Amino acid sequence: KGSYFVGGPHRLTVGETKVTHYLDGLGKIHKFHFGEGSLSWTSKDFTGQIDNASSSLGKYAPSVIFQETSPPRCTGTVCWLKNLFGANDNDYVQQIQMGDDLMYGLTDDAYVTAYSSDLDYRPVAFTDSLSGSATVAHAVKDPATGTVTGLMTVTPKLPFVKASQIVFQMTEAEPERRVAVATVQLESSVPPYQHSFGASSKHAVLCEHAWTFDNTALVEGKMVMDASLINGSKPTKLHLVDLESGESIAYESPESFLCIHFANTWENETAVSFDMPTWQDATPGGNGDGNQACNPYGVFDFASVSNKTARDGFN
Repeated sequence: KGSYFVGGPHRLTVGETKVTHYLDGLGKIHKFHFGEGSLSWTSKDFTGQIDNASSSLGKYAPSVIFQETSPPRCTGTVCWLKNLFGANDNDYVQQIQMGDDLMYGLTDDAYVTAYSSDLDYRPVAFTDSLSGSATVAHAVKDPATGTVTGLMTVTPKLPFVKASQIVFQMTEAEPERRVAVATVQLESSVPPYQHSFGASSKHAVLCEHAWTFDNTALVEGKMVMDASLINGSKPTKLHLVDLESGESIAYESPESFLCIHFANTWENETAVSFDMPTWQDATPGGNGDGNQACNPYGVFDFASVSNKTARDGFN
């Protein structure tokens, strides 16, 4: 008995605008309830700021997305400004229970959306002082304690300052209060794109890979795919973080790879182990200049997946 919640892209067309990248579809949450010998299903559009703004405008609302819609939502010199300050709360990716009738929807942005078992949505207003440019979609809940561990990226606002990542925790007793347990200093002022990390009972594993964004390109109005920078010759660094002391140790891999998802992370008295599918095709000359490797999110490009020649050529 119980309920299972899962989200995904749903609305692919708003007015005349159509998404060209599957992950940009406006989200919907599905609820499957298992009763005594019965199963029921309900669903509801994820009515956040971006969904409401899109419905009001009659087209996909200004925001930073993976690829520009067809036709483009905006033309002119101020489009980049509208996108950067637009709604970016399409939080359908990860669903985490934070109470008896409280679920959190997360994605790779600075927003978190709460909803009830009846799928009534509201934005989460955290009471703490933590502030970052984005949090990862795949926070991890400890089934033994109920504690949720998350990861936040902090992009520096001043030049010559290195970026950092904050490991934080939340509890069902205080779901709107995040407590920082560790801060990890990164190598560069431009932080890596983060979608997932590993968390065991006492440790977290963070991946500092060579997937970053060109901020100048974003200001010029380009979307995430075109603004992505992937350096196939830069080694990948892993950080092992002690969740009790806050201390961390860095391990540099001799090869370059992209960390897409952490599948499992566990530990015993002698080691912390994890399963992590990686994207290893990071050879120079992938899809851009001499240092640009093939972007794994290209697999969600409608033009690629709907064209057999392009699909067969996607390595």
